This record gives sequence, structure tokens and C-alpha cells, in this order.
Amino acid sequence: MSTQAQPQSTPALSPLQGLRVIEFSQALPGSMCTMLLADLGGEVIKLENLADAATLNRDSARFLAFNRNKRSVALDLSRQEGRKAAIELAAHADVVVENLAPGTADRLGFGWEVLSGINPALIYCSLSAFGQTGPLRDKLGDDLVVQAMSGAMDVSGEPGRQPVTMGLPLGEEISGLLAAIGILAAVEKRERTGRGAFLDIAAFDASLAMLSYMANIYFATGRSSQRLGSAHPTIAPYSAFKTKDSYVVAAPFTQTFWRKFCTVIGREDLPGNPLFKSFSDRLKHRNQLAEIIDPIMLERSLAEWLVALEKGDVPNGPVNSVAAALEMDQTRARGMVVESSGPDRPRTLGTPFHFNFQDEAVFEPRFRPAPALGQDTAAVLRDGLGLDDRHLQDLVTKGVALTSKLSPDAGTLSLVTSRFPPSLVGRPSGEDDPPLKGIRVLDVTRMFAGPYCGQLLADLGAEVIKIEETRIGDPTRRNIPMVNGESTYYMAVNRGKKSITLDLKHAEGREVFLGLVANADMIIENFRPGVMDRLGLSYTKLRSVKTDIIMLSLSGFGHTGPLRDKISFDLVNQAMAGTMAITGEAGRPPVRIGFPVGDLSGGIFGTFALVAALHARQRTGKGALIDLSLHDLMVSLLGHLAQTYLMSGECPQPMGSAHPDIVPHRAYEAEDAWLVLAVPTQELWLQFAVAVGRPDLIGDARFHLMADRVKHRAELDAILEPIIKQCPAAQWIENLAAARIPCAKVVSMGEALDSEHAKSRGDVISFDHPVAGKCRSVGMAINVDGKLLLAPLPPPVLGEHTQEVLGKILGFSEEKIAALRAGGVIA
Repeated sequence: MSTQAQPQSTPALSPLQGLRVIEFSQALPGSMCTMLLADLGGEVIKLENLADAATLNRDSARFLAFNRNKRSVALDLSRQEGRKAAIELAAHADVVVENLAPGTADRLGFGWEVLSGINPALIYCSLSAFGQTGPLRDKLGDDLVVQAMSGAMDVSGEPGRQPVTMGLPLGEEISGLLAAIGILAAVEKRERTGRGAFLDIAAFDASLAMLSYMANIYFATGRSSQRLGSAHPTIAPYSAFKTKDSYVVAAPFTQTFWRKFCTVIGREDLPGNPLFKSFSDRLKHRNQLAEIIDPIMLERSLAEWLVALEKGDVPNGPVNSVAAALEMDQTRARGMVVESSGPDRPRTLGTPFHFNFQDEAVFEPRFRPAPALGQDTAAVLRDGLGLDDRHLQDLVTKGVALTSKLSPDAGTLSLVTSRFPPSLVGRPSGEDDPPLKGIRVLDVTRMFAGPYCGQLLADLGAEVIKIEETRIGDPTRRNIPMVNGESTYYMAVNRGKKSITLDLKHAEGREVFLGLVANADMIIENFRPGVMDRLGLSYTKLRSVKTDIIMLSLSGFGHTGPLRDKISFDLVNQAMAGTMAITGEAGRPPVRIGFPVGDLSGGIFGTFALVAALHARQRTGKGALIDLSLHDLMVSLLGHLAQTYLMSGECPQPMGSAHPDIVPHRAYEAEDAWLVLAVPTQELWLQFAVAVGRPDLIGDARFHLMADRVKHRAELDAILEPIIKQCPAAQWIENLAAARIPCAKVVSMGEALDSEHAKSRGDVISFDHPVAGKCRSVGMAINVDGKLLLAPLPPPVLGEHTQEVLGKILGFSEEKIAALRAGGVIA
């Protein structure tokens, strides 16, 4: 059997089957979080407030993209009977997710204090822009404002040009992902303690967490990363190159790939040139290197370069549009574009999660379209709360509830939740223990995505053992800049782990590894597909040693499809999944999102999948193989942009910092800095026109309604740009904030990390490294019961824990360990 189990006819349960979730949210982070839970089988009931129903555009791409697989219950939460029904549903739920302004849920009567008093085992998750605590708690902000204040915009765009938004609403999407991880981790702990938890998840915190190694560079050097177009702050060359007819990306991330790249372009002399010999040499002389490479890349077409680079084994790819990314054979082969089960069978995005359980049953997700308002009101209130038809009709007549003529989702509800006796788990737990205490993970990964997944698991409390190659360990240990010989890059994604060295190519090394597998719960690997099989460590082999082992196989394009064997790094995945084509300015070269979003997301999606598999194992005793592709998850992050194309055929384009449907909503240059502002409603437009000293704009027919402003955005910008430039950013922020206009200064990464709000939220952490000394980094951004989840161990020195792990876990004597070292099995 290959590492990737092939689909069988045996049906498999959904990983989150039986988990009931109540959602009070219309904003993207909450909807993203609950959609992920619903995709894996969780029962999500979306409670929609009839008082807000008129403001919802249920046919919008955004609503359709993030609300599939849910049930809709429509209640008037401003009325006592509506609130009572909502509270009763929450009383029988496992999880409540709310994405309202801080304090709103409390005012409506279904805040954490009330619901946890009724349901002590409840997991309650609050999502917001800036969190439930800190000086910015009540600041108005959407994704644009969060991007500006977190440093994301300052690192995205071309050198010397305006800051641009990331092509994706990543702060909101990643906060939704982290919330889903935190929820499942809290459920895992609840099964041992019987106690619920309160999660405080902020898009601002999530955005700072995404700074990752770039934050470490700032802490080590005092220098904030700058806008570099498609280039990388510590690696050169690593960017998009203009060809005869288009753009191609090449990512010679290692010394080996650098030599291969030089061979492909016909410049075998470059690796021996003292100016370009090492990472630091090439970075220092990146401009001279570009003067050599750029003219060469212009000599051939995109198609010619793709063939040459692929043949030369250099990570590469085209800069795809969103349309091209969705229509790729690989995208379709992996089930990332599917038909939903609705009457019109609209196309939608699929899920990137591929679970194969130990009996070779394959999880096959359903894709139900987003529900109509109140589509499931009658079914949920009848089956979930036991209301009879007369009581239900009374609520409808009074306007407290709304039902729909559309058929409700199939299935019935019961008052039984997914909770089960702690005795079934078998792991003792104290109330202060982290959620995954007692879970052991073998981390056989390198570079970024896999190690980041391992670090997140360590922050959740798992014991993570990083297994490194005996000579140099993880290659990123050599990435610059260094602190006392330790790589800031490596330290950014390996906190909280134990490091052992082990030669998996050596037969005795594999036996040692299998001994560790017998004592582990999870394995993470990110080799090219087939490598684990060739090492004799296929999932079948591992499962024969530990029947319920959970294994995550993380790769660029997954274990199936025509691009199965293609190698990639973050740049390649950004380019091929369409995100570079929607980041930057119209008519300008493609821009890489300033964060390594593919790698970061790989670690985050991988962690969510592993905790979901753990949840399933608790109920079934079955392990699982998870096949996760960076391409798939990047496509899934296209969200409403992909849905726009799938609905209309309209392909999203780069818009700088502007919004396709809201005007004004972008960055403007003030007297001394860049400023972002967002005017999403008609009421705010009236206030904005007065605040900028142009009340006459209100009566201008070109700008009367939002549709008018979108149509005439260039004319409105021509009026606003000179006005905004007349005053300093701080003065505009004061004036606009008084009018309740969301706005913010575009700050540098360093300013964001050093801000009072970041300090108050605990986003910046510190650790004592045995070699590097006192270091700072960014945390995980999951706050549970007022405490940031954080692993206690610093990043390890190579092989630091070999003796401890082999001695304590496998019982090896000092003589046995010395013999392994003498034989080159360990270092």
C-alpha cells in the first residue's frame, strides 16, 4: 500500500460527527470557523437575528462561500422569546461561536457568563478584530484596518510604491482557523475534566502570529521587513521573473536548488562566484544578481521556462489567475471544485482535508449550499427543543421566528451532545494542564510548513519530538540571520520541541524510529510523496506498529493528481493558487503576499486536521492518514473570490488596497503616512462626507448610493486624495474615529509588534535559548480562559534531547546509545 491510501467503498464517519455548534455570526472569521467544523461533520446551527436580516445579502459570493453545510435558524434576538429559544439551544450545545462586537453578546443575554452558568461544559469562542481585552478592544475595524495595524500592508507591495492589501482577507481567515483549532483542543480537554472554556480570538493577534520568522528577524536586528514585490527578505533569488510573454516564479531555496537553477539558465559559473556563493552573499548582492538573471529570463517564453525548470528539478510555477488556478487539472483531481447538493447544484469550493481511517474507509464530505434564512427554524426548534407545531406557529405569527418554504437539511436533532465520560479517554488531567497534554508527536518535517504544525501542537501541550538528519539537521538551521550561530528562521517554527538526530536511511535508524512510533500518537511528515514508502516507513508499516496512529502527510500538491510529484515552496504555491495575481496593483508585476502564507497555512490547516482526527479517535479508536496539500488549502483560502468566479465567470483582479464592492475603502496617503479608511454603509458615508469637510458630496448623484460610488470610484478618489494629503494621519484618525469611521495608520511590522495592544494581548513572547540567549518571538494567538497557549520549551539545539528521548521512552542504556552514535545512526 502506498503512503496515500486509495479510496475504498467502505463508508467512514465524519471526523467531527456528533459535535453540535451554535453560531452567532455574520462576519467572516466566525463563519470561516464554523464552516470548517461543518465540513468535517460538525452540526452547525447558524442563529440569525431577524433584526439584522435586512442587511444580509444571502446571494453574495461571500455569504455563499463561508456558510455551506450549515442550518439556519432565524429568531428575533431583540425579543425575550427569541433570546430564550437561542439560550435553550446553546444549553444543549458543545460549542458556541460568536463574532459580534465585544460586549454585544453580553447585552443580548447570551454571553459567556450566562451560558456557562447554564452549561458548564460549554466551549465558548468569541472572535473579534482586536480581542476582548486591551486598549483597542472597542476599536472599529475590518480586515483592511487589521492589515494596516498589524504590519501586513507594510510588507506587501512593491518597493517605493503604495502599500497594498494581501489579496486574501488572511487576518480574518486565519483567526477563524485558529478558533477552530482552539475549539477542538478545548473539547479534547473537556473530555478529561468535564469543564468548558472561554476562547478569545482576535484577527489582530492572528496577523501578528503570521509574521513568524519576519518577527524574529526584527527582534534580532531591529529592522522591519519592507515591501519587496515578489522577492523574499532573506533568500535570493526567490521571486517572479518576467519572461517573453508572462511571469514565472522560481524558488531555489537551498544551495542544491541554487546550483540546479544556475545550470538551467546556463550560468554554471555563478555558484563559484564569491558574490553569490552563500545565502548571505546572494542576499547582499541581490541587485547585481538580478542584473544578470533578469535579461536571461526574458529570452524565453513562460512555457519554455516551465519545461526547463521542471526538467532541471528547480521549484517553479506560472503566476496563475484565480480562474486558471480553479480550472487546473490538479485542482479538479483533488476535489477542490465541486457541485453542491442544492437544487441548482451550484459549483463551490471543496475541502482540502483528505482523511483515510485505519480500516481504509475514506471520509467523503458533503457540500450543501448555504441555507436560506430560517430554512431549518422549524426542524431545529421542533426536534432540538421539543416545541409542538402550535407553539412554533405562535412564534412565527408574533414575528419572533421565521421559517422557510425550502426543505430543511436532512437529519434530525436530539438533545444528546457529543460529551462522554472522561474515563473513556484514559489520560489524567489537571485543570491547569494544556489541552493536548499526554499526546506525543513525532515531527519528521523540515523547512517551514511541517515544523510550524509541530510548533502549534507543542503550544497546545503535546510532547513534540523533532527527528532531524544527523549531519546538519533541519536545513533551515543555516538560514540567516543568525543569533550566536542559531538561525532566527529555525527558531521561529520549532519552539517547544525536543530534538533528536536519527538517520532514517540506516536500517537501525528505522528500527529506532519504529520504536518511537509504538509510543506515539501522531506523526507529521512533509517529504515528497513516496519518500516515506521508499524508506520502508509507509502508513501501512507504521500502523502495524501502532494500530491507532494518526499521520499527517503534508506536501506541495498532495498524494494524488497529475502534479503529485512536483516540488514546491511557498512562492510556488502562492503563484499557482492565484493569490499573487490578486495581490498588488492593476497593470503592475505580480506581488507575493508579504507573509509565507502557504507554509503558515499548511501548519495551521495541518494542526486543525490532526486535532479533528484525535477527536474522531477518541470516539472510534481508529487512527487516520491525512493527505494535505498546500495547493489545496491555498485554493480553499480564495473563499469568496473563488465563489465569484464559480458563480459568474468573473475573474478577480488586483486592486491595490481597494475593495471591489465598497467605496471608499482603501489606503490614502496622508501628509506624513499612509492611512486606511473604510466606509461600508450609507449611514457612515453621510458622516464621512461631513468629517472630510465635503458635505456637498452627499448630494452629488455620482456618489449617492454605494453602487454609484463603486461605478465612479476614480472620480471620488480624485476628490479625496488631495483632501487626505492635507493633514497628518493622526489628525485624520482622531477626526474620523469621532465619526465612527473605521480607520488606521499603516504601520511597520516593528511598530505593530511594539504596540501597546500587542503587549497587552501577550502577542510577543520571550524565551531563554541555551545558545542564542534571551530571544523574543510571536505566540500562537489562541487565548483560552485569559491565558495564551504557549509551549514552555525554547527551540532546541540540534540533537539536544537524543539521550533523554532514547533513554526514557525506549529504555536504551548509555552503552546502547553510544553504540548507535558510533555507528552513525545518531549524531
